[in-house]
Amino acid sequence: MLLALSVVHPVPSALNAVLVAIVASIAGGEPSVAGALAGAMLSFQFSIGALNDIADIEFDRRWKPRKPIPAGVATIKLAGAIVVLGAVVGLGISATFGIVVLALGATGYLSGVAYDLVMRRVGLGWLCLAAAIPLMLAWTWWAAAGTLPPGWPLLLPLAALAGPVLHLANSLVDVGPDTLSDRRSLATQLGPRRARVTLATLMSIIVALAWATLATVGTAPG
Repeated sequence: MLLALSVVHPVPSALNAVLVAIVASIAGGEPSVAGALAGAMLSFQFSIGALNDIADIEFDRRWKPRKPIPAGVATIKLAGAIVVLGAVVGLGISATFGIVVLALGATGYLSGVAYDLVMRRVGLGWLCLAAAIPLMLAWTWWAAAGTLPPGWPLLLPLAALAGPVLHLANSLVDVGPDTLSDRRSLATQLGPRRARVTLATLMSIIVALAWATLATVGTAPG
């Protein structure tokens, strides 16, 4: 039963939901708002995670046979139902906060769908993450506060850089199987050594932008 539940990728999904709740609270949202947004994000992530397992079924049968669908503990039909239900719930909750939040939520969700179905297969999965993270931040803050976060001209590019960092970190873990199966990722395209150098460089840029953002917000009037 626990293995079947892993089709929704529960740990990263829950971490994203908790992050949204924290950001919503920082933005001044009531606990009910933070909870609703966390529920929406959890639904989006469950949908994207289940779609990922459907899209990866042939790869997983060869390289990760213990995952729920190839192991026979979850069916494609179940995963498909989770994809649809998660999308409907996430978009439905977003719609209660207005058209801007709905548009941001839908765009962020579609970036996850594009990652699962197209972009990572052509080595451009990092672009989806570069879009999804600032979209998540803008979606959460706008729903909680009705505006973009303070310092957003620097903060959103900072969030965008976190996307390639996450993608590189994840793809470095799977660089062996990805290389053997001819799957394209940023790590396989760069090679392990250059991927690690790029990861370190991006982390340095993120730290520098973070300090610049803090300085900008800290010196902003009133």
